[in-house]
Parts: sequence; structure tokens; C-alpha cells
Amino acid sequence: MKTTLAFVALLAITLPASAKPDIAKLANQCNTLGKESACRELAKIALEDKEDVIRGGAVDELNDQTVLAKIAEWDRSSEVREKATRKLTDQALLSKIVLHDESNDVCEAAVQNPSLVDQALLANIAIVDSNEQISRTAVTRLTDQGLLANVAEKARDAEVGRDAVKKLTDQTSLARIATDNVDFKIRFAATRSLTDYPLLLKVAAGTSDETIRLTATVKLTDQLALAKVALDSHDAEVRRYAVKLLAEQRSLEKAAAEGSNESRRLLASIRLGVACMGMAPKWKIDVRKEDLYPIRSHYIAHIIFEDSPTLAEDMSLFRELLNTGADPNLVRIAGYSKPTEDALTGVTRNVTPEVTVNEPLVSGGKPGEVVLAEDGGMTLRQYLEENGLKEAVKLLDSLAK
Repeated sequence: MKTTLAFVALLAITLPASAKPDIAKLANQCNTLGKESACRELAKIALEDKEDVIRGGAVDELNDQTVLAKIAEWDRSSEVREKATRKLTDQALLSKIVLHDESNDVCEAAVQNPSLVDQALLANIAIVDSNEQISRTAVTRLTDQGLLANVAEKARDAEVGRDAVKKLTDQTSLARIATDNVDFKIRFAATRSLTDYPLLLKVAAGTSDETIRLTATVKLTDQLALAKVALDSHDAEVRRYAVKLLAEQRSLEKAAAEGSNESRRLLASIRLGVACMGMAPKWKIDVRKEDLYPIRSHYIAHIIFEDSPTLAEDMSLFRELLNTGADPNLVRIAGYSKPTEDALTGVTRNVTPEVTVNEPLVSGGKPGEVVLAEDGGMTLRQYLEENGLKEAVKLLDSLAK
């Protein structure tokens, strides 16, 4: 009995273990030499070998789409399915895999596969897939601008939406997203991608989000482009914002020298309006308390007007602009109201049953802004008269003759 056991043990040691298939050799015979028997053996190993690593190695060398399809759908190992999926060319099967395989790695391999070109499917994956990485990968495969805009607007994850915006070049879609999207990060990314001046102005003028407005505004640096929008736009809000930006800029000389005749005249006229506002007297409210012994306190408020500290400088600029082609009829001052004493009439409140305090209202004048004549407001002459600037009025009248 002992002799028999010893012989069996010796036999186990000396006999070679079952040899592993030589996949490299089979691959050469199949793919290079075209031996069908080697191809069948390689496919059998990929389909049936018990070891995942060996099946995966065989898949790496396979080109048979029928065999690869079976493995991609049914292999028990997600790693082997992923290898097979990357080599598939059947778009319908890739679509099926990305929608139904339980492995995220296999699904991502299907999305990355160059043979999956269905833009509508990729957009749907980007919007609805619960795995952010798969959704973001789907966005990288998208080229259709309409579908990218749809993803940016509907993606459940903000990062996916931002990825879509970065690939968007359609300016109308970007402007809509910049103002309407519920996610700030997506609105911000869309605004940064905008380059169209009329649309940038529309975003800046129409949004209630201060950060978005500032982001759009800092991109609006081309004075000639702003002037063109102000002249051409049918949107009053856009025109007004363009003129507002131009009026706020310190120097328009260079742009006025380089633009078209129409643009130069507009820029000079805006500067003329700014000069008018600069000449207007400055006002402040002087409030004094008067005690009415023993039971009441009373406030008396007065408006004090003072000459503008830049009156002489602005008057000189006003004269120069009129002499060099600025048209006072092209612009107006909108939203201006002069403060009055009546606006400061006090209201009474009870402090105690014995004491009543009369508090002044300190609201009252608005400085206004330069706008195009078609957008309403006071003429420059009316504004100058309202502010008692007689010399400037005379200058206007003399040129009108």
C-alpha cells in the first residue's frame, strides 16, 4: 500500500501540468497566415476557457465580430466583456450594451467606441445616465450643436452641462443658456463662451444676475462694435446698454477716429451727452434739527446746489465736440429728474405719546443717462435749460442757425 502511494506521488510530481494555450502562436497563424483551424481554436478559447485572463488574452487577438458580439453580451467577466466591446463595429449592439450592461466600465467602453456615432443616443446618454463619467464621455463624442445645447439645458449633472457648453459654438444657444439655465455654473460657462456683441449686450442688459452681467460686460471692450450694435439693434434694451457702456468709458477718441462716419458721429454725440451731464450742478441735502420745546423735535431739509467741479473742462469739451461734428439731436438724457424741496417734506411718526418727530424724506432727483434719441428722454437743450447752463444753450442755438 505504501509502495502504491509513493508511486502515485512521484507520478504527480514528474508529469507536466496541463499546458496553457499558446495564444500568441494561434493569433499569428490565424491573423497572419490565415489558418482557419487556428481561428476556430482562438475563438473557442475566448468563449470557453475557465480563466478570465486567458479568455481576455484571446479576445485581444480576435477579429471575428460574431464571436466578439457573443462575448461582449454574455461573458461572465466584465473585464472580458469590456475588451470585446471596444472591438465591436455593430452600432446597434453597442447601443444595446450601453443601455443594459450592469458594468459602468463596459458601458463607457461602448460609448468610447468610434463605431457608436448615433448623436441622438449619445445625447440621451449624456442627459439621463446616472453615472457622471459615462455622461461626460458621451458629451466628448457629440458634435451636433442642437443636441449639445439640449444637453447643456437638461443634463442632471452640472459638470456634464458645462462640458456641453464648452463644445458649443452656436451663439444663440449660448445666449439663451446664459440667461435661462437654472444652474449658475452652466450660465457662467455659457457667458464666457459668448463672442457675439449683440447677444453679449442682450445677456448683460437682460440678466438679473450681477456676476453674469459683469462677465458679459467685461467682454464688451470694442467701442466700434458697441457703436454698431447701438445703431443697428432693434432691441431698445440692447441699444440702451450699448450707449451706457460707451458713455461710461473715459476715452472714445481713438475709436471715433477709426470708425465709419456713422459710428464716429454717434461716439462724438455720446461724448457730447456725457459732457452735458458733467456740466450740470451737483446737489446735496442739508438737514438741520430744530427743537420745539418741550414736546416736539422738527427737521428742516434744504437742497444745496453747487457748480460742477469739472464745469470748465466739460464746457470746453462740449464746444469742441459741437465744432467737430457731434450731433446733439442724435442722443438724449433719459431718466433725469431734478430734486425739489417738495420731495423732502417730512413724515410724522410717534416716538412716545408726548413726543412727535418729523423725519425728512431724502429721496428726490435722479441723474439720468445718455440714450439714443429714438429711446426717449429730454433733448440736450432741455437738459441744459433745466440745469441753468445758459452759455451751453446759447452755443447750441448758435450752431442750429
